[in-house]
Amino acid sequence: YRGCTINGLKKTKLNYVQINIIQSIIFGLIHIYQTSFWGLSYHILMGYVLGKLYLKSKSLTPSIILHLLINQV
Repeated sequence: YRGCTINGLKKTKLNYVQINIIQSIIFGLIHIYQTSFWGLSYHILMGYVLGKLYLKSKSLTPSIILHLLINQV
């Protein structure tokens, strides 16, 4: 999801911050079935962090590993 969304949005005139915000909101909305409003805020924040990690590392692997670790807690 994250790789496709970010790479698709890179084709627009948006900057990396705007791209990351958009993908993090979508990430939060995808997880809305699991949570309340405050949980949605958490998922959006986590989506932002994971997106930032992907943009910095240029690899999905660190984001995938962190997501798996978060899911285990």
